[in-house]
Amino acid sequence: MTTKIFANCQVITITLHKYAEPDLILFSGLLAITPNDPFFVNQWHLNKIRAPDAWDITKGSSSVVAAVIDEGVDLQHEDLVNRFYRDGGGNIIGTDKTDQGDNSPQPQPFNAHGTACSGIIAAETNNGKGVAGVDWNCKIMPVQIFYNEDDLDTWPSNFRSEFSWSAAGIDFRPRKWRRL
Repeated sequence: MTTKIFANCQVITITLHKYAEPDLILFSGLLAITPNDPFFVNQWHLNKIRAPDAWDITKGSSSVVAAVIDEGVDLQHEDLVNRFYRDGGGNIIGTDKTDQGDNSPQPQPFNAHGTACSGIIAAETNNGKGVAGVDWNCKIMPVQIFYNEDDLDTWPSNFRSEFSWSAAGIDFRPRKWRRL
């Protein structure tokens, strides 16, 4: 449809279209980063949350510290050994809340759940080993609250009790499930 408008003694022709298309920037995955970690192809959850698309924008920050509150973390795991939050002397900052006296946030043989969770969060990515982490740069602070399978039966009541504790500047009050 064409309309003629007379303005200042000039004829202006405007052509109107029956449709319009938005001019969008699309993230179709064509530019998405694919890490070279061998088990990345099995990590369906990273594509589900569109992590490869996000990695085009940011790969995370080394100023972020994720406390993994679980049954410990394998401190020698090849995809995690460089990802732990450390003090100026290179010591891993973490804590053992199981009252076992060893103050080692190391997993026990019954389970490696804390190690798996740490890997999902922050496995060293694009290093040709293991899996890819969501955040390529953040640090992990292991916090052990289980010692063995018997702890699994009692931890909910202990965890909901009226205590709070602090690990390396992170104040946590379990009953409220929030950072203080």
